[in-house]
Amino acid sequence: MSTKYGRSKGKRAAGSSCPDGARGWRAILAWGLPGLLALVLVTGCGFRLRGQTELPPAMHITYIKVNRPAGAPPGTLERALENFLKANGAEVATDPKQATAVLEIVNQEKSNRLVATNRQGNTRTDTLTYVVDYRVVLPDGKVLLPQTRASVSRDITYPESAVLSRGQGENVAYRQMEYEVVRAIFYRLEALGRSG
Repeated sequence: MSTKYGRSKGKRAAGSSCPDGARGWRAILAWGLPGLLALVLVTGCGFRLRGQTELPPAMHITYIKVNRPAGAPPGTLERALENFLKANGAEVATDPKQATAVLEIVNQEKSNRLVATNRQGNTRTDTLTYVVDYRVVLPDGKVLLPQTRASVSRDITYPESAVLSRGQGENVAYRQMEYEVVRAIFYRLEALGRSG
């Protein structure tokens, strides 16, 4: 899957007086807002995909376990998982002792790798990758779903000079990729629910 965050390769019109800062903010508005709007719409509707997901019965009351520093607020992945569980009929427990299952995020990683530049050296393409390892365990220690990996990659292309826009574009891309990872996790849980 490839998404481009960049201006067209056409040359700037002669005599244009648009400063670099203004062009940068215009680029952010053009590239960032559509992605953020899509994310808001997705989270607002509870990630409903093809109707309700048929979760395993054991996940009726689920505790989401994410390794994060003590006192740190929930991250966007944790909130997205919570929204999806609630939207699909599950209760989210705040205490693992009250849960019938634990959805554990074992590991999550984001990486950025330069894969190409154009001949002039003024445009680059990076591959962003987001990986999440997760599993589902029951209170008695039984593993309902062994550790499984969900990952997504996306290419973004932008001008080398657009430093501010590049950071904005990467943030938007990672949030959209996070949604895709959550969707992959719940497709896997749905398959587990149907098989059980």
